[in-house]
Amino acid sequence: MRKLKTALVTAAAAALLTAGVAMAEMPKLGGAPAAPTGDISVSVLANTAKGYALGYPAGWQVVSSADVDYLFIKPDATALCAAFSGDIPDIAGIPEADLRAMLSVPLGEEFWDNVLFSSLPNKKYEHVGADPNHPGGWPIQTAIAAGDFAFEAGPVPSKVAAIMTFKAGKGYQVFCAGKSQAYEALKPELAAIFNSFKILK
Repeated sequence: MRKLKTALVTAAAAALLTAGVAMAEMPKLGGAPAAPTGDISVSVLANTAKGYALGYPAGWQVVSSADVDYLFIKPDATALCAAFSGDIPDIAGIPEADLRAMLSVPLGEEFWDNVLFSSLPNKKYEHVGADPNHPGGWPIQTAIAAGDFAFEAGPVPSKVAAIMTFKAGKGYQVFCAGKSQAYEALKPELAAIFNSFKILK
């Protein structure tokens, strides 16, 4: 299992860092703290070409981007979410049962350093885990890190929450960044986005 984990981390880092977008390249945003929200429903976008679906809360803007599959921005600009996927041929031959078992336990901070958080200044992990019973029907890796994310002209204290998973030779990643002072109010919306993720094949 350790050898499999090492291979997955290496392959995922190479493929998704190439296919995705660095945090430093994300749009710079301003705005006031978000207001608390109640029950959150999402509009689901099904990306049949990429093989997954993802939802965004009412009022959030879907922004066109050549660098990611989806980019959602909260209208008051206190949060954004990006989703991207990529082919990882090196893991295409891993039996589905083995992949499911590996993804059902946390892969650790080193994994997240390799696939997402290496460019987050002043990074401090608050959570690294796994959700073997994700609503989408496939286990995912989960993480939350505090750090300085470039929302405006300069870095802003923020929290970045992310999910990532692999299936059938593909990797899928969704991350959401929210300004620290707005993060607690944002959590229901971010949870709705993450819970809406589903692999379609």
